[in-house]
Amino acid sequence: MGRLIILGLDGLEPTLLEKWKTELPHFAKLIDKGVYLKMESSIPAESPPAWTSMYTGTNPGKHGIFGFGKRMEDSYDLVPITATDVKMKSLWKILSEQGKKVCVINVPLTYPAEKVNGVLISGRPVPSKKSKFVYPEMMKKKLREWKYQPIIKTDCSDKKRHLNEIKKVRKSVFETALRLFKESYWDFFMLVLTSADDIGHFFWHYTDEKHPMYKKKGEFKDVLLEEYKEFDKILGEFLKRLKQEDLLLVVSDHGFGPCYKYILINQFLAMEGFLRFKAEKKKAIAPKKEWVIRLMDKLFGRDRVKEIVLKLKSNFIGKHILKLAFALPSSNVSTSNIDWEHTKAYCWSEGKLYINLKGREPKGIVGKERYEEIREELIKYLVELNDEGRKVIKAVYKKEEIYSGEALEDAPDLIIVPEDGYYIPGIDMERIIEGTFFDNNPRKTGIHRPYGVFLAYMKDNKIKTNRKTIKIVDVFPTVLAFFGFKTPKQCDGKQILILPQKAKKKIKEGVKKKTEFKKINLKETEAQEIKKQLKGLGYL
Repeated sequence: MGRLIILGLDGLEPTLLEKWKTELPHFAKLIDKGVYLKMESSIPAESPPAWTSMYTGTNPGKHGIFGFGKRMEDSYDLVPITATDVKMKSLWKILSEQGKKVCVINVPLTYPAEKVNGVLISGRPVPSKKSKFVYPEMMKKKLREWKYQPIIKTDCSDKKRHLNEIKKVRKSVFETALRLFKESYWDFFMLVLTSADDIGHFFWHYTDEKHPMYKKKGEFKDVLLEEYKEFDKILGEFLKRLKQEDLLLVVSDHGFGPCYKYILINQFLAMEGFLRFKAEKKKAIAPKKEWVIRLMDKLFGRDRVKEIVLKLKSNFIGKHILKLAFALPSSNVSTSNIDWEHTKAYCWSEGKLYINLKGREPKGIVGKERYEEIREELIKYLVELNDEGRKVIKAVYKKEEIYSGEALEDAPDLIIVPEDGYYIPGIDMERIIEGTFFDNNPRKTGIHRPYGVFLAYMKDNKIKTNRKTIKIVDVFPTVLAFFGFKTPKQCDGKQILILPQKAKKKIKEGVKKKTEFKKINLKETEAQEIKKQLKGLGYL
């Protein structure tokens, strides 16, 4: 039996692969000679639930991950999640228990590193290189010698510096992975690179000619294409080391597309009477200020304006301009400026909406008898929301319509899916702007799309599929089938590939986690460091 290798490319967009196919020879080879399908992501198409769905084969209602954060007990604030919050076993843990040797590098939401039969280097979020981000612990010495750098320390305020940092981290992670791949035999090897996602969020408008912020010239014009070319070279490194019986998968957790506007859902809820702000805390951007912001963007470009202002930030006038143009936190929605005793519903990032329920929320006001009534009212109002007559909400799901499992009670009460081009920001990223439910100056110019990439390749065309549509949970049973294991009952996915060998063996230990992998509580310093990283990457 050969090896199974997964190259995960966070945010790899299928339409860009197709558009740039002639410039990506190794991707072209897999598309033409292997199996190529667009793969439906999780709902929402957000990295933590998506990758976790892929490596557990279950929906968020079973594995329990709905975003980068979870609600604190007796609070409306969020704390970062860790791998110990995942309720189902990972693919590599199951394979380890079946005696397979595994190497897992930089997969999101794998901190702290769990014990495996091999090596595991945690992916984001990781608080620091001093933390328990690698198993076995003795691997840390090697990583120091190799100058392994997995953490992006910059933010998008300085685009050139941020881009260089993204590339530096991608280079470091790949070089480490290649060393490990070459130095030992692994039955299962998985590497995830996140640079396409990191670049896509803040540089999409340099690639997309239809984007309102598109710039025909400039140093960032081809930045996304260049990153795809780097991925093609990386793919080539694995292809030339592929043996006859090896199976190579290239996957992405979601796709990518343009962001034109943010939908200010919490302000919409306030207007419709579902949410109330504390009057003394609400500092809105006046319409005339919003007009000034648009003018500055048009004349100079937001990136250039911010560069200039940041240099003047120690100056009083510079600070004033910065606040005017970029809406510093004093003009943002936050949990502290919501009047919870008069709020029926509120929305977190990626359209995760919660009812302010009695007995569950700290200051809940909605009784269980009105829970369903409030949800129906919200759905009615949300689907009618429009931007000058244009529909902006694609769908609103009740949690039980798309999730199932023991973690269902932790899921958002409603999940809002916006139309293409619109994004629902995190509560702390939502600016308060008078007279509108839309922010025309989004920090992110690129956002996730619901379909990612699935590519499979073996030498001599030994694999095929009869599937036309696939979901992200289908990767898990496909990997198990390659090693001869049947799909477990708890799995929500189905095998994608028709493989030479048949899956006959049962998983011995089951797929639900046991109690020995205990939950950890992050130290306050660790939680703050993770929040800082996520904020720099545009998730908070």
